Amino acid sequence: MKNLVEDIIYSAIIGDASGYTLGGMKSAHIKAVFKDIEGYIDPAPALKNNMDKWRKPGLYSSITQLMLIAAASVERNVFRTDRFIDAVKRAQEHPDSEFSFFREPGLAEQSFIMSARTEKKEQVVPFSRSCARLLPVAIPLLLSENEVSLLDHCLRFISLFTTDAATASHTYIFLRILIDLCRAEGRGEFMHCVSESALNGFDYLNSNQHRIFDCGYNPDSFLGEMRLFTDLLGKISEVKDIEKAEKIICESVNTRLKSPVARGSVNLPETVLPFAILLTALTSPHSLIFHTASREGGAASPLAAVSAALTTAFYGLDVPHSLKEELANKKKIAAMIELLSSKNVRGEITGILYDSEPGLTSKEMEEYRSRNKKEPKKQAPPKNRRDVESELTKHVVESWTKIDKAKWRKEREKHES
Repeated sequence: MKNLVEDIIYSAIIGDASGYTLGGMKSAHIKAVFKDIEGYIDPAPALKNNMDKWRKPGLYSSITQLMLIAAASVERNVFRTDRFIDAVKRAQEHPDSEFSFFREPGLAEQSFIMSARTEKKEQVVPFSRSCARLLPVAIPLLLSENEVSLLDHCLRFISLFTTDAATASHTYIFLRILIDLCRAEGRGEFMHCVSESALNGFDYLNSNQHRIFDCGYNPDSFLGEMRLFTDLLGKISEVKDIEKAEKIICESVNTRLKSPVARGSVNLPETVLPFAILLTALTSPHSLIFHTASREGGAASPLAAVSAALTTAFYGLDVPHSLKEELANKKKIAAMIELLSSKNVRGEITGILYDSEPGLTSKEMEEYRSRNKKEPKKQAPPKNRRDVESELTKHVVESWTKIDKAKWRKEREKHES
């Protein structure tokens, strides 16, 4: 299974890069502008006057960067929390970002990065909201090859970023589903394998509530999220239409949200995980999953990364040639993936990241600034004193006229009454 986990991580990186430039857009807009897709998309044609949202095609986000650091932090079948925190803390300062070389981190990631790099921990307020971006970041925990400690590793890992029970529970069940899909190796029906895995995972959590509590989460909230997830899988398992299933997902999630959602691609694990499962089940050929998921927009990076991981776990690795060849930093990504097979040299991954990522982030920022250059506004000629006095007089007269009219109306109302 170890080699398959490496393939899953690689496919998640490709998924992250596929969705990187399309994040925040609406699905209908993406499909209207980009009819045919091959390789990574330059978002410029879809941005028009919003070039401040431009991202460099072929690059990947902080999801990949943190995923690789997490992989480097698994030592002798144990996820080393201290090593992970230290690696983020030692990341170089970057002139264009307060979050070092990490590209486009979400709020949960920002909170963790600031906490790791701040000496006064008490000044950092813990993040407490949902975040789907953490689902793929946790995939390297599977390298521990220790299912007994997977729950503890997962919950402690997620607690570095957020105290949200929905994120923690969905991340754990996502990892359990990946394990079971790897074992199935394409045998049986995909949705059946996923549903069975989720139910078994729920039973396991129900009998290990004390471990959930020990990791700082309320077992009732945790199990409540899992019960809703397994029920939702039952509702969408027989649906063959993406739009209908997406509507079912949103309706289910909205019962517990203050702000209703209308898309499965919002940055919530409660929507992204079931939506990714659905996309994986309905996408054929399987190599299209990268484009299918990223074209949904919204939280495109985590959605495509999770969808790609699920697809690879069950059907095997099948990445389009163009996505392999056009991936930024592809040689060093390949080198880091190779290091995952050895337990003794995984720590070298962080050194490769420190060496290559700052430059990639700087290049993207340079191109970003170039694309967002605006012509200086033409300054109006200086006004002479006569013009200034004329404008001031006009303003005073208009103001007094309004006041006088208001007084006159009041006086008239008094007389009429």
